[in-house]
Amino acid sequence: MDKSRASWPWPWRSLSSCKLEACLSRGSKSERWSFRELTNHFACCRVVSEDTVGLVDRCTAEIRTLSYLLHPPLLDEVGLGSAISWYVGGFSERSGIIVDLDVPKNMPRFSSELDTALFRIVQQSLANIHKHSGSKRAHIRLAIAGSNLVVEVSDEGRGISPAILSRFRESGRSPGVGISGMRERVVGLGGTFELKSDHCGTTIVVSVPITGQP
Repeated sequence: MDKSRASWPWPWRSLSSCKLEACLSRGSKSERWSFRELTNHFACCRVVSEDTVGLVDRCTAEIRTLSYLLHPPLLDEVGLGSAISWYVGGFSERSGIIVDLDVPKNMPRFSSELDTALFRIVQQSLANIHKHSGSKRAHIRLAIAGSNLVVEVSDEGRGISPAILSRFRESGRSPGVGISGMRERVVGLGGTFELKSDHCGTTIVVSVPITGQP
């Protein structure tokens, strides 16, 4: 194989080689492609190759994002505060959204059920901010207030429409499953869920009891 050809990116090289061999194997000379046709063909193959590489990169990013969402790898090992710190770092890198994180030092360990529920709430809140708010900055605060653990997530985006906000406060239901699902998690833990929103942004405040937690 020609050395210059061997240096081409593999998708382009493979596609081009197959097509070129097919062209050159045609029966008569008049059926063979001209030099210009072959040049155009290689140019098309290069475009296809670049598009394919871009698609693979996007798929890889999506798979990486899904892996973050399926299971918090560090939650069982290092606890809620450290796991959220780790997740926030990856989220900021992927989304470009700056996240201000306030987590108490030496936060105690909680039950697996509580850790998982609050971690999921932070995940869903950040996903909502990324998809819907238009905000370039988010704020997360964790605090222990008496016998409760408080988690507050806010943004500086466009906010939720008054009609949707009113309907949620009356019925506990929202157009999507995200906010309603968060509320159900919190109620299941015996806690409270508060949603505030206006033209300056949206804030979610969760408070759950930690009495009896290990």
